[in-house]
Amino acid sequence: MPIVYLPPTPPGRPGVGLPPRQPDYTTRITWTSASGRTTTLTDWARGWTLLDGARGLGMPEYSFYRRESGVLDGDQVAGVRALPREIFLPIKIHGESRADIIDRRRTLAADLDPMSVNGGGRGTLTVQEFDGTRRTIQAHYEAGAEGEMDRDTEGLLWASFGLTFRAEQPFWELTPVEIIYRGPETDGRRWLPILPLSVRRSTAIGPGMGIRVAGSVRTWPVWTLRGPIAPGARLENVTTGRWMEITAGLEAGDELVIDTRPRRKSVRLNGVRAYQHLAHPGSTLWPLPPGENTVDVMASGLVEESRLILAYTPLAPTA
Repeated sequence: MPIVYLPPTPPGRPGVGLPPRQPDYTTRITWTSASGRTTTLTDWARGWTLLDGARGLGMPEYSFYRRESGVLDGDQVAGVRALPREIFLPIKIHGESRADIIDRRRTLAADLDPMSVNGGGRGTLTVQEFDGTRRTIQAHYEAGAEGEMDRDTEGLLWASFGLTFRAEQPFWELTPVEIIYRGPETDGRRWLPILPLSVRRSTAIGPGMGIRVAGSVRTWPVWTLRGPIAPGARLENVTTGRWMEITAGLEAGDELVIDTRPRRKSVRLNGVRAYQHLAHPGSTLWPLPPGENTVDVMASGLVEESRLILAYTPLAPTA
């Protein structure tokens, strides 16, 4: 965590040429349980304090796959993979009475429970900086709240824990983005998003669609096509050369969802598995690299109600 240096205040009359108060540079960290309850782990006034020694908020660890030769010195990196992320948060909780601290410990245990059969499971860690920017990551609680009857870790009105979380997907998520591409004509109707969601202005389906991906990690989009669209629609990322082609036609009211996200990959037509509607061989469920992308969409049979919706979550290596 960066150390902020504020220069000494120059002498002068109070309130003249000086800000009314110094800005708050506190990093706010919250845990949202699987049941939706949010706990601010950095809220001292409410009995939660983040201690020194937090780990896992920077870059993830990487695994390198190397290729060796029997006659050449050294080796060659054949591939790099980001490993699951471990996050360590040392916290202290305190209360106004013994009953208060016991209640806080029991509530914390319920919120951390990683077992879905108990109503727990995967939760969300959110890191928000003083400027309002925030990044989230989904994780399971792994260890640290077992409790120790030790004078250095627990008192009458306080207790400290070293909480360990494990994130299967090691990158931090920024605000989700959704872009709506329309048919040949605008229908003038309004679409209201569910926040938080960054919605780009609707534009026409066709070649040369510029998509700028925020963050610094490739992201895996979800494409939704709504008919009518004639058979043979093709989506090609000109930047990477990868493409996919849909052999089926979509009637009015049909919806084809192509989810490219790892471990969630699917193609569904009106909710039914529909991998057979991708042209084989050649079609791939490709990612969007960070930065500028140019996507060509070649489709016919489009009308006013036709839609192509792109949804993705920008990713970053650090909180």
